[in-house]
Amino acid sequence: MHTLSTLRLHVRDLVRTAAYAELDHYYNELEAQWLEAPTGSHPYIDATQAGTLFDYSTQSYASVAQFLQAWIAACPEAYHPQLIWGKFCFGRATDIRGYGWAQGVSQDCWLGAAMACENATAALLTAMQRSSRPVAAGMAMLQLSSHFQEPAWLLELFRQQPAVTCAANDQEPELLAQALAHLADYGLTPLAQAPQALPKLLPTREAHEMDQGQDYWLHQILQWRPACLEALLAYTNYLRPRWGGSYEDIEGLASGPLATGLDEAQRNAIRWVGAYDAISDYPAADEVSTAQAFQTRFEAWLQRDLRPEERGDALGRFANFCSYSLNDEARAYSLHVASVAAFAPGVYFREVDGPFHSFAYLTLIHQMTDHIDVFRDAIERMCRMDELATPLALAAVGHEFGLWGFAHDAERARTLLNRAAVLSKNQMDDNFNILNAGYLLWDSGAHEAGYYLIRQCAERRVHDASSAMYDIHRGSRSNTPESYINDAAREFWLERAVADGSALAKYNMAWDRLFSQGLDFNERKHFNAVRQLLQESREDPRCEAFARLRIGVLQRDFGTLDEQEEGVQGYLRSLIDDQDDWAAARACAEIALAYMNGRGAKRSRFAAIEWAQHATRLLPDNEGIEEIEREVLNSHSLVKTMGTVVGAFFKRGNISPDDLPPKPAS
Repeated sequence: MHTLSTLRLHVRDLVRTAAYAELDHYYNELEAQWLEAPTGSHPYIDATQAGTLFDYSTQSYASVAQFLQAWIAACPEAYHPQLIWGKFCFGRATDIRGYGWAQGVSQDCWLGAAMACENATAALLTAMQRSSRPVAAGMAMLQLSSHFQEPAWLLELFRQQPAVTCAANDQEPELLAQALAHLADYGLTPLAQAPQALPKLLPTREAHEMDQGQDYWLHQILQWRPACLEALLAYTNYLRPRWGGSYEDIEGLASGPLATGLDEAQRNAIRWVGAYDAISDYPAADEVSTAQAFQTRFEAWLQRDLRPEERGDALGRFANFCSYSLNDEARAYSLHVASVAAFAPGVYFREVDGPFHSFAYLTLIHQMTDHIDVFRDAIERMCRMDELATPLALAAVGHEFGLWGFAHDAERARTLLNRAAVLSKNQMDDNFNILNAGYLLWDSGAHEAGYYLIRQCAERRVHDASSAMYDIHRGSRSNTPESYINDAAREFWLERAVADGSALAKYNMAWDRLFSQGLDFNERKHFNAVRQLLQESREDPRCEAFARLRIGVLQRDFGTLDEQEEGVQGYLRSLIDDQDDWAAARACAEIALAYMNGRGAKRSRFAAIEWAQHATRLLPDNEGIEEIEREVLNSHSLVKTMGTVVGAFFKRGNISPDDLPPKPAS
């Protein structure tokens, strides 16, 4: 039996040589094997994802689209080129829509996604004309109709009406232009003409199926392949509450007539979709009763009859839960070991956050190495999929230093790092990304290994890796050995990071110039240079609030009168309700200094005191903010403080409510 990783290697070889006929023949063979195999046991459906044929980390969407169109032209009567083209278009529709909540999706993105869905639907209908059992095409339509609305022209065809209503009809020119730009970003063009007939094998729809397309497609799939577990799991995914379903709906499906023909382990695969969804948000360790309830549910699940996929998944997630919510590292470690053993050979998680991160944390930080061979096995299984940077980077470290049972092989380490650097672009939003793997090594005390990984990333221009080198050489990482602190190296990596366009590095460079280089910001060239760095650093959400704070203070202290006012009213005032407590409190304290000195605000000791005290209420016991409060209160002696406060009170007359901080909540 092929695994997806070995199958993918062969498919990509055929793609590289543009062997269109051989590629089509190979997919026909895979489909035949799948139809003969027990349901849910063969990777054919996953293999029909375009990402199996193409490496998106090195190939553009436009080049993928060009290849698929060339394959269709070379094999015009074939099923699989149309199927994979349709699934590719559906995938781009989900990209255009984005992955947030529906209310946050703009109209141009909705329209672009709808137009991509029209391309997908037309291709999938064409595919259905080429097959007597187009199960994979039906599954793609099931997912499309669950994720989006089906094209209006498709419903017209089912009503035996002319297919005339397309997404682009009667749209505002500007909105349509924006939607077309989204399509072009992925190498797509709008559908030239809607199909004018349905495939002959599709029966008419019942009235209720017009609005519930997923039900129609599921019933067709189960006619073509009874008890198709892959289709039932795809349908189950959209029964979760976030899609408008319920856990009761999932149980009803698993125990109902549509799942007739499945064994208990396969029915439990359906149930696990809902069961884990309900316990995926782990409670904090101090939420004792909730944690106990979660533990009971995990333990009960593991008593069920489960397939290797669900048992390995449940054990790994239970391990993550035990570490996070129960602080039971020993049990978590043993569960991780059991999870690797439970999965089928060569199979493990295909995400770095969650169980794999937890397993690495226990192995490195808690020095749990009784089953170090299993940790290596988990890394190697993930490496075989060749889709995630973090396991490749850890394998490289293993080969470079002979860690975790990896054989020392410097050349293999370099090859793995080169590939990890390419894949890292798609992993920047993961918590356990390639840089955080380096930090984990560093924090475990393996400074040489951690430094090696971070430096190798920096030399390969991995995002933010040069900034990480800057942090190491200036000693900002905890437990940094003295031998790593180096001013020249720090400056080199900071300049490299800025040259690479890192917004974080621009903030760090601005900070250095503000506080470490003794520059006179009354000189306009220094003022403008630092302000520009701060403005550009705002592209990084981590820097945005702090950059606004520094711009506000810089303009208050060194700007023109207009810039002073903008610094206080435009920048500092905008932060007083910031979600970061320090940024909000520090902004209030800096506003206090503005009123005390009459820079960017009218001079008023009373307003200054109000703002300073508001800052300390927002963030008590902060040394920097308390120092500003003491300065405002003139707190060198009790007598001076009392005099300052009393004098401020009697001179408050020219102050309006707009000059004062928000009133504390009652």
